[in-house]
Amino acid sequence: MKNVLRWLLRIVLGVILGLVLFIGIVTAFAIPIELTRFKAPLEDLVGKLLDRPVQIEGDIVVSTSLKPSFRLHGLRIQNTDNFKQEDFLFMKEVRLQIAVIPLFTKKIQIPEIKVYGLAVTLEENDLGEVNWIFGPEKKQEGVATADAESEEKESVEGKANADTAGEDKGTRSGMLKNDSIVVEKIDLRDIHVAFFSNDKPDPQRFILTSCDGAMEVGQPLKLDMEGKAGAFPYSVDVSLASLEEFLTENKTWVDINLEIAKTSFNLSGNLDLETAAQSASLSATVAGETLADLNDMLQLDLPPFSPYQLTTQLRLSKNVAELQKLEIKTGVSSLEGSAHIKKEGENIIASIDLHSPLVQVDDFVFEEWSWEGGESAENVEETEEMEGQQGDQVVEGEEGENRKLVDPQFLQHFDCKLSVITEKVESGKDFLGSGELQVTLKDGRLDINPVSYTHLTL
Repeated sequence: MKNVLRWLLRIVLGVILGLVLFIGIVTAFAIPIELTRFKAPLEDLVGKLLDRPVQIEGDIVVSTSLKPSFRLHGLRIQNTDNFKQEDFLFMKEVRLQIAVIPLFTKKIQIPEIKVYGLAVTLEENDLGEVNWIFGPEKKQEGVATADAESEEKESVEGKANADTAGEDKGTRSGMLKNDSIVVEKIDLRDIHVAFFSNDKPDPQRFILTSCDGAMEVGQPLKLDMEGKAGAFPYSVDVSLASLEEFLTENKTWVDINLEIAKTSFNLSGNLDLETAAQSASLSATVAGETLADLNDMLQLDLPPFSPYQLTTQLRLSKNVAELQKLEIKTGVSSLEGSAHIKKEGENIIASIDLHSPLVQVDDFVFEEWSWEGGESAENVEETEEMEGQQGDQVVEGEEGENRKLVDPQFLQHFDCKLSVITEKVESGKDFLGSGELQVTLKDGRLDINPVSYTHLTL
């Protein structure tokens, strides 16, 4: 009997020792395990979770350790039948590493995420539904078919959110979730994004050459990105309050700093991705050394205001932009007020009310640019003299020339009303007075109502 117990004890100890050695070897050495043969059930599982077709066109490999890695090639996620574009996402290669021990404490710790070669197709269909929201569609349908009462409520709430969109980051950091999700390193390369919308004939395309980021314990998700929008390089810094909230609830606060065409853009506030195509309330700032830096990107001949800054509480809804607490500064001149801008087809309808404590005329007079079409009066006279000397020769404009602000073909798409009340107008050190200006633009015609002013000094 004692021999039997002794042998049983040896067997049990041997099994335990074998398991310990096996676990030690598995965790100490990254042993690749081919899982490609399980591709079909994995496609089915992920497809049911996302409620859309999923295909894995390449191999699947798992490497064992205390921080096992998962490598996959050729992941394709398709759109549902509600959208015209076939694919939502195609990923050439993804490598995900996850720590095992934190899982026992119900925490997800990701040492590294690497993605190489990602094509993302974003789309908004005729019903206002967007393809980047996964799960039940009733919320999107509610957005697309909201009645007047809900729209009014949304507008009121949006304005309230806009008023608080610019709150300081210290307050917003209190919205951070716990450390249930931690990402130590994010490495994305060669990302292509296209956005299709029913009201635009051609998609908007963006290239993301690199994206590096992380989300440490108690810190927001931070991403540093570089890429191209068309022919224009850009860099973006993005901060999101909580990756957990972002992934599970499709909402977060966001802080975006964009540099493009020598111009700085900042957007901050609360963002709900389920209605991102329908509405957003953000604090916005645009600043640059000269407004003319945006000429080529916007294909316009803009006045070279230098330096300038625009700040506002921005409220966006379907084809509508509301600018509250609008403040524009250039030189020593400043304008304050609000604007309501609406898009109807190819036309822009705008109502702008501004108040100015000071307008310095010198801030709006430029040596090499004029409001009549891009050249100063002196340059126009020189051009006319040269044309006169050329006789009957025809001088053709350069191909791809930026549009002039006074071009009738450009102006015919705008229906605008502008009201400006000025408390003080100066030219250099001379005080000219104060007054009110009313400007109307309709059907390509610009009408300036008689200026009402008070001239206080000579």
